[in-house]
Amino acid sequence: MVMRNILSSKGVLPLSYHDKYETNKKWAESAYTEKDYDVAVNRYYYSIFQGILHILAERKVPVKKVSGEGSHNITAEAFANEFFCGHKAFRDRSKFNTDFQLLKKIRCEGDYDESHINDFRAKDAKTAYESIKKLLNK
Repeated sequence: MVMRNILSSKGVLPLSYHDKYETNKKWAESAYTEKDYDVAVNRYYYSIFQGILHILAERKVPVKKVSGEGSHNITAEAFANEFFCGHKAFRDRSKFNTDFQLLKKIRCEGDYDESHINDFRAKDAKTAYESIKKLLNK
């Protein structure tokens, strides 16, 4: 896969959240095919995270930007609060929360543990990614 040139004479050109979502999705799929599961899971996670940011920005939902542990949970919660309201959405919200936390957990294992993600764990992460992607596209 060829990385597109995102530099200008003034520095880095801004990518939209949607561009980042698409780019991370492509890298994730390529890494998964190559059985580079640590990279694949990391890129699946960030593809979803950028997709969430894109939807929130597109709908002008304010998100408090914080850094540090748990910062992504705040963004995911803002998304869930906005898009899974009411009794009928309870199942989707629950599925989103479960899958997002699973994908995040496996991503952290790949990023911070010395051992590598195996094919079974990678499949779990990919399944969670696909499930969240369906919810984002509803």
